[in-house]
Amino acid sequence: MNIDMNKIKDKVKNNLNPVNWLEKIKEMPLTNKMYYSKVLVGIVTGIIFGVTNFRNWPAGLTLLGVFLLLSSVWFLIYRNKNTGLKARSFYTSAIFQFFIVTIAVWTLILNMLYIPETNWVYDFG
Repeated sequence: MNIDMNKIKDKVKNNLNPVNWLEKIKEMPLTNKMYYSKVLVGIVTGIIFGVTNFRNWPAGLTLLGVFLLLSSVWFLIYRNKNTGLKARSFYTSAIFQFFIVTIAVWTLILNMLYIPETNWVYDFG
């Protein structure tokens, strides 16, 4: 095993440099359009739906509608630049990324804000 410690130190030093972090944050939506934009929008919508504390079907359907609308608009804009299989594969991966992040954040916030009543212990009688 030949490990070059200087390379490791340089990598750690570059990762801890605040200027590099600022550059990465500025370039976030540009590095991979579908990934970061979908994840950021997913986090925002998850926070909105989590804070409003919806628990019923209309909230889920609204979330699905917002998700499909944003994904479709993004796909139509992006399709003009890249056509064919590449755009379709980006679109499908973006759908799953957005959906998973939104549901994860939404569930997390719901669990933090809403604790259901636990009367099941007394329902046996």
